Amino acid sequence: MNRKPFSGQALRKISSLARKLKANGYTVRSSSGRFVSPKPIKGIVPDIVAKRGDRIILVEVKRTNEVRGIGNRLKKLATYADKNRNVRFDFIVVPQNSGAKWRNVEVQRLRTMVRQNTPTRVIGLKLGRTADSIYKKAATFNISLAPSQPHPYLRRRDRLVKKKK
Repeated sequence: MNRKPFSGQALRKISSLARKLKANGYTVRSSSGRFVSPKPIKGIVPDIVAKRGDRIILVEVKRTNEVRGIGNRLKKLATYADKNRNVRFDFIVVPQNSGAKWRNVEVQRLRTMVRQNTPTRVIGLKLGRTADSIYKKAATFNISLAPSQPHPYLRRRDRLVKKKK
């Protein structure tokens, strides 16, 4: 299976995890380029294979736009981990725009969704950004993320409490 070369945030995440695992005493094989490449497991080459004693950690890192269509690949690694007691499988999703510069169109979409009272986490998912990056960009442009309207259920509960008194 031909794999796309890693770039940007996904590569930084793989490299960072590999370094942390190595610092914790694991023998690390990683596809990030700084380590020896991992060997295939069930025909699949994980992004990171870390081993310490009889404990093995398999890590797969994908961007949000790469998640579709890899279910079979993940299932094979997860099944392998389930069948082997000392194997742990971690799947990490990195937002596709993570680390990328904001475009004007994205800032306009952010403003629109804030006006529509969209929760910050949902805005992040729609823009392919982390919640932290949404908070930072909103602060940069003085955009308040506080809800402009009270939550409908809270208003209803307040009315019920007032009627009982």
